[in-house]
Amino acid sequence: MQTHLPALDPFESVLPLCDSNKPIIDFVFPNPATVMGKFVLALLHGRIQETVTNHLYDRQTNQDKFLRNLSSLYSKTKRVIAQLESFDLGAESGFLDKIVEQIFRRHLESYVTVEIQCLQRKFKRILGGYYQSLGHQKKTQQGRFGNYFSNIFYSNF
Repeated sequence: MQTHLPALDPFESVLPLCDSNKPIIDFVFPNPATVMGKFVLALLHGRIQETVTNHLYDRQTNQDKFLRNLSSLYSKTKRVIAQLESFDLGAESGFLDKIVEQIFRRHLESYVTVEIQCLQRKFKRILGGYYQSLGHQKKTQQGRFGNYFSNIFYSNF
C-alpha cells in the first residue's frame, strides 16, 4: 500500500492515491471497505487538515486573506469529498461530511465574527472615501446637555 503522498497539491493527490491503492486493499484485506475508510480518514486528517491549518493560521493579522483561504479550502475539500463518495468506505452515510466538519470546526466557529469585522472595516473605508470625495468633515454630535455633562465630568479630574 502506498502511503507516501506526492508533493502535489494535497487536494489533487487524494483521489489518485485512493485509485491506486484500492486494488491492493481489495486483494489483501478481508474487509476492504473498512480499510479504505480508514485510509481515506488518514489522508483527510493528515495532509488535508495540515494544509487547512497552515493556510488559516493568520486569522487575526489578515482577515481578508483568511476569508479567501477559508472559502477556497472549504470548496476544494468538498470537491474531494464528492469524488470520494464513489468509493465504498464501509461507514455510515455522512461519514465524509463529519470529517469535513471536524477539519473546519475551529475555523468556522469564528467565521461570522471575522466576516462582520471585515465588512465593517470595508464599509468604514468606503464611506470615509465617499465623504472625503465630497469634502465633508465629520462633526461630533452632542445633545443639549452634552457640553454641560462633559464639562462637569472633566472638571472633576
